[in-house]
Amino acid sequence: SETFAEYTAALYIEKREQLRSGDDADLTGYEHRKDEWGKNGRKGHTFKRTGPVWIGNDLGDSLRPGQDRRTASIYARGPLVLDMLRTNFGKDFIFKLLFTLNQVWTNNDHKSVTEDMQIVLEQLLPSVKFDEFMEKYIKGNEPLPDDPNMKAAAKMGRNKF
Repeated sequence: SETFAEYTAALYIEKREQLRSGDDADLTGYEHRKDEWGKNGRKGHTFKRTGPVWIGNDLGDSLRPGQDRRTASIYARGPLVLDMLRTNFGKDFIFKLLFTLNQVWTNNDHKSVTEDMQIVLEQLLPSVKFDEFMEKYIKGNEPLPDDPNMKAAAKMGRNKF
């Protein structure tokens, strides 16, 4: 829920900045939030600093070690994974995803499981299989495609760093 809260806050800021500028194509508000997700102030979203999104809350809290990994996973990696979906399928798809997930969780006493997201993704886009996406980016901790450290990892002959 915190990942979705962080991401939808960026959608709000995007719309706010569009209204201010009078330009529906203005993405400065959204891009600013996206930049924040990847900055060191959020402990970044690199492989070393995050854990899988689906166990983000189990990575620690303010009273336990691992808080930095929890924060980076939930408030940086999670929204960047949603941004990957937006990049590939568009903003309208993200709205459909959020709306449908909300319906599923409402019908399930507001309880969610990781598989809900895969079911909804495949319901919205039946022609796309999301198994690999879920394994790499939600259940796993695969480096994100736009991670600046990917080139460094590739030079070292690693796909993870």
